[in-house]
Amino acid sequence: MIHNLKIEEKYLNAIKDGSKTFEIRHNDRDFKVGDILVFDDPREESGHYAVLVTYMIDDERFCKENYVVMSIKPIGKAIHQILKTMQEDINEFETRKKER
Repeated sequence: MIHNLKIEEKYLNAIKDGSKTFEIRHNDRDFKVGDILVFDDPREESGHYAVLVTYMIDDERFCKENYVVMSIKPIGKAIHQILKTMQEDINEFETRKKER
């Protein structure tokens, strides 16, 4: 699943320079390992910066209720456009399937 998210610039900068390798979020989107987080980044040509969720902790002993800590790995700028196109194709397919 691809999740388009907003992020404060200082946190995005830390992800991009490699010093921040995790993301903490309210789990209102049912995040899973293998998901792609696409952050808004007006400084990038594409306007986005994408990372892959490689590990996740949602154990309430370590996280607030309904929050997750996700280990993330940058996957590049160009791949976002490919993934966006794929997601649009999937959405179109699902819409057509429901119309039948």
